[in-house]
Amino acid sequence: MSVMEKGGPGFFEVKAGECLLIGGPAHLRVSEGRVEALGVELAKGGRAVVRVFKALPVKALENSLLEIKYGVNGFVEKIDEPYPSSWLNVIEEALKLKETVIVMGGVDVGKSTLCTLITNIALQKGFKVAVIEGDVGQAEIGPPTTVSLAIPKRPSPDLFRQNPVASEFVGSTSPMGFEDEVVEALAKLKTKAESHGVDMTVVNTDGWVEDGKAVEYKVRLADVLKPSLIALLCREDELEDLRKRLMEKFNVLIVQPLPKARRRDRGARKELRELSYQKNLRGSGLRSIPVSWVKIYNHDLGTGVVLSEERFRTLNEQLNGGLVYGEETPNGLLLVLNNRLISEEDVRKVFENYSRPVNVIWKGSEKGLIVGLYDRRGEFMGIGVIGEVDYGRRVLKIHTPCQKPIGIIKLGYVKLVGSWKEVEKFRRCPLEPKRINASEEG
Repeated sequence: MSVMEKGGPGFFEVKAGECLLIGGPAHLRVSEGRVEALGVELAKGGRAVVRVFKALPVKALENSLLEIKYGVNGFVEKIDEPYPSSWLNVIEEALKLKETVIVMGGVDVGKSTLCTLITNIALQKGFKVAVIEGDVGQAEIGPPTTVSLAIPKRPSPDLFRQNPVASEFVGSTSPMGFEDEVVEALAKLKTKAESHGVDMTVVNTDGWVEDGKAVEYKVRLADVLKPSLIALLCREDELEDLRKRLMEKFNVLIVQPLPKARRRDRGARKELRELSYQKNLRGSGLRSIPVSWVKIYNHDLGTGVVLSEERFRTLNEQLNGGLVYGEETPNGLLLVLNNRLISEEDVRKVFENYSRPVNVIWKGSEKGLIVGLYDRRGEFMGIGVIGEVDYGRRVLKIHTPCQKPIGIIKLGYVKLVGSWKEVEKFRRCPLEPKRINASEEG
């Protein structure tokens, strides 16, 4: 239902008890009266920003005049209630049990909204609350490809405003194929939350819930996090397998999805991720990091002995001048090749009778690859994007705002270009060496 502007362009009169849904991009300012936005009271002069493709439900606590400015695809419409009344049961149960509350459900059902509401009301009750963002694709707190922990000091209508106190890099924007990494990362963040002495931890999750693998993943996640309560957003005829499996082990409340949750297609989700990349890579400089100074997680580069000049020259002749760099590593011969000068098929022929494993990286495959940056203690410091690897000097060139010493680099599965636009996602890391022969050692 649309709402008529009153009192001038961009101004809306709302009577006590009436509710509006504001779609972003939009900016709200309370000119007169008081409203509530996801548990946060905004009095005269109070403001809230609604991000693009997001929506904020607002309820008038008294007769109010709201100034709302919105951009392309933004909107203001009247709704019956800010959120389903069944959500109040979840909040009551969560505040009673405390400990760990996990919110699960499909895509665009209101998981982030419910997490925000639980967090804000718990903060107002005086609880110390941790929020764990477990959605690597639509992260509300840290950058995409990570899961993050925040400990908010005050209520906020948008968790995006919270700064993470810890994050873990997964490297992908989908949990599929990375279930082990996500579960392990979330377990670490829960332990860190407990070390901060929190009363309650609220865990948001991704929307992968439909198929058998998704069900196994979500049950395993619950097994590891040991929640006092799971709020499962779905209708009565949905997610039967997941509901049954969870109810066998855990305290589960079935919760009505948010009726007016904003639907986002793949393009909108990609744009939201790019906004987050831009936020987390703002102020980036190009750092040159010697390979010998860091450990590249689960990678052979820098672990072996660089080929001698004579050995390099001999191999380069056999490889039609396409050899860029080589190392004898504990896992075999690591070669970086120029695919303009030699094909994979020709490389296989050269090494078909070679006694050790031969692993190949193609020069340039690293450009634009997102990486996670850690200190030597294994604490996450931020993300970066590889500009290039200077194999001759054995130097990694990485765009990142992080200025602290880097000890560990984890390679991701997503490439960004230009102003951090997402151009490609991979099941296999493009910088991962490819085995091209069958050796006696293998």
